[in-house]
Amino acid sequence: MTSTLKQLRASAYLESATLLILVGVAVPLKHIGGYSAMVSVMGPVHGIAFVGYLWSISRAIPELGLRRAEVGKLLLAALLPLGCLWSLRVIARREAEAEVGSGE
Repeated sequence: MTSTLKQLRASAYLESATLLILVGVAVPLKHIGGYSAMVSVMGPVHGIAFVGYLWSISRAIPELGLRRAEVGKLLLAALLPLGCLWSLRVIARREAEAEVGSGE
């Protein structure tokens, strides 16, 4: 169970970081500076990170017994820059529940 939480956390960080780079750096460079190459690179990188995050969520649903509200928060967080902070709160709660359940 812990490896699933670790993977979910790592994919949340990666998805959020690529979204921030895409929206905060690449898109402004394209529209202000006329430099579109970074969007051409970061767009697919973020797409792959996003799909990986969705895969991590789908894997965590049966393994961790995620509730609908938690899944909704995790999915919504993926659409927002800095949404990773919100999803990390959900993941931290799950980790705390796992520690209590295991008797640590």
